[in-house]
This record gives sequence, C-alpha cells and structure tokens, in this order.
Amino acid sequence: MIPLKVGFYYESGKPCRFADSEQIEKDKYRLQHDLYYRAVGGTLFKVKKGFIHDGASKGFLKHFGKYTNAAILHDALYGINYKERGDADNLFLEAMEHSNVNWLRRYTYWTIVRGAGWVAYNSKSDESITECKQYIEIYGA
Repeated sequence: MIPLKVGFYYESGKPCRFADSEQIEKDKYRLQHDLYYRAVGGTLFKVKKGFIHDGASKGFLKHFGKYTNAAILHDALYGINYKERGDADNLFLEAMEHSNVNWLRRYTYWTIVRGAGWVAYNSKSDESITECKQYIEIYGA
C-alpha cells in the first residue's frame, strides 16, 4: 500500500530515495523496480520496472542525484505527452522539492526543462508514445 504522504515509494510502501537503474548504453538506463510518486493533490503515478530513461538529462547536468526520481517521472510524463507540458514540468519541480533538492538546483533544472523541453516533448512519434504508455499508470488524476 502506497502512503498518502507526498513522495517517492517502492511497491512495499517504503520510501524510495534513489531508484535503482541499470545502464544499458551511453545516456540510457533501465529502471530496475516499480517507482511510485504520490503528488501533492493525491494523484499516484507508477513508473514501471523496465522503463528506459536518461537520468537527469544530457549535457552539463549530472545524470544522478537527489533529483533522479523526479527526472525518471518527468521522462515518463514527457514520453506519454502528459496533459500539457507545463503540467509535467511542474510535477518535476514539485517532486524535486519533496526529494529535498535544494532550491537553486531544482529551479535551475526546472528553468532548463521549461526553456528547452518543448523539443523532447513535441518530438515523440505515435509509436514511442504507445510504447511509453506501457510503463506508466496514473491513479486519481
């Protein structure tokens, strides 16, 4: 049972500080377990084991840190073209805050995805969106 408290969790309900991912090639990682995020409004997001992500990003950002779980969720939301792009970006910001990412880092990363994320968000093919939908479930949206 996933707690009602905002945060990231394993399926057991135990808090998940750092998701376990296996590197499968340069800048690509495979999630090794289901990752749950309980959002502020109560919505529950489940990113399933096997989801392929790129860590935090490419370029000058480090792939892993306190923000990694938020980045995995953000990648999954972008992968399915979740609602409006801003909704996915704002969940990224919220999830980083609840992962204790410091203010400067979380707003820096959020500003980057707000400014440049449209490229990734709008470049998905119908096939990639369909494939990604196999790896995310959203409850209570």
